[in-house]
Amino acid sequence: MQNYKATIHIITPIIIHTGEFYYLELMPHPKKEDEVFVINPVLAYVSMTKQDQQKFDTIVDEMSRLKGDAVLPKMRQLRDFLHSKVIDNTDVIIQTAKALDGFTNELKNNVNAQIQMIYKESLTQKPYLPGSSVKGMIRTALLEQLRKSRNLQPKIDFQRDVRKGKILINASRNFEAVIMLGKNRLEVKDDPFKFLHVSDFTLNNPQTIFGTVRITSKKGKIPTYTEMTGCELFFKSSFYAQGVISIDDEHMKMFYKNQQSLQFFEKLYSPQNILGALKSFYEPLLKNNQKHPVSKEIISAMAAYEKNNCVPVRIGRFTQVESKTFKVQRTWERGADKMMNMQGGVTRAYVKGNIGAGWGMMSLQRM
Repeated sequence: MQNYKATIHIITPIIIHTGEFYYLELMPHPKKEDEVFVINPVLAYVSMTKQDQQKFDTIVDEMSRLKGDAVLPKMRQLRDFLHSKVIDNTDVIIQTAKALDGFTNELKNNVNAQIQMIYKESLTQKPYLPGSSVKGMIRTALLEQLRKSRNLQPKIDFQRDVRKGKILINASRNFEAVIMLGKNRLEVKDDPFKFLHVSDFTLNNPQTIFGTVRITSKKGKIPTYTEMTGCELFFKSSFYAQGVISIDDEHMKMFYKNQQSLQFFEKLYSPQNILGALKSFYEPLLKNNQKHPVSKEIISAMAAYEKNNCVPVRIGRFTQVESKTFKVQRTWERGADKMMNMQGGVTRAYVKGNIGAGWGMMSLQRM
């Protein structure tokens, strides 16, 4: 087993959602507009007097009998009552987090706002980056490297793969199998990426940020309230995530009896090739994206790590990376043919107006 310590220096906030939302767990700092308390509502309830618990239960019971907008005043009353108890017992505060411009006002005024959660360790509440997300980032870069080297283009069966002008997901998966030159690459046992193991990445700094992410698309702006990691650009200090990337060369040798195939995958998964593929894929998105240019402030912050053999990466939600690899022709009901992204995504996220989410610099070091 070849093990490499991987480090991702977090330049702009990384957003990887769990699919869960904060409800009563967030409380605006009573004196600081740029801070938010993350509290334990269960512990806050348990720490109440019996009389206060009865008041709380009465509000919950009243709210359960209401519908529609009539629920909102009771929700606000419930939240404010719970938060008033936090001032008396700071032990229920799990952490203090940074709030971006205007977020605490949104929290106070919009009791029904959905704030999405990122991944955190259950015991320490320290944020981390799932290994599956990091592996997906590497996988995308390696596939694009192979696609370019073989000058491959997706071939779509318009009778089978196109529905109402959209490319079905199985078409993109089939194309990935074509890139890897294998008939059974969709089977887990035959997937060559099974020899690439990626751990979860823990962060050196547990600071998180709450704010509004502005998502742009052809349909306009959609505000999304979310938690995100801290980052170097906002805090002017070091933020990085570390994990382990392993190449299971022993089992790879057992699986690939053909020497030519073995040499191909040994080269594919070498640290030099992984970093090269990442740089080749993400650097044009960073420096040469004329339609959606990255700010000079971000590019400058990332350039400082280039001398340490770091390469640019972009990871997390709404980064538009997964839709950048392939473009195929699609048909419209209106009759005209258009070019579309294989995955179909066109959204881009900005934090604090013009800061693109998810940018970092990655390095690998043999362990």
